[in-house]
Amino acid sequence: MIADVATRWNSSFYAWARLIKLKSYIQALLVELMNSSETDAKKDGKHLEEIMLTSNEWDLLQELISIIGPFEEAPNILAEKNM
Repeated sequence: MIADVATRWNSSFYAWARLIKLKSYIQALLVELMNSSETDAKKDGKHLEEIMLTSNEWDLLQELISIIGPFEEAPNILAEKNM
């Protein structure tokens, strides 16, 4: 799990990037839970559905990653050039 840490700006970037990578698994889990015959699983599915990102929110995360990505990579590139 990658968590957002207030004192490290790039922790948001890493958390968002991981979330995008897990998107298809999260969506599959939602379907699995909602189709379950177990009451607790359905309850978990409904909760996940309530907090699930919308299509626009997923798109926004992807755009933010594209925009912020070069700023995260810059220190590594500069460090390599100074070696």
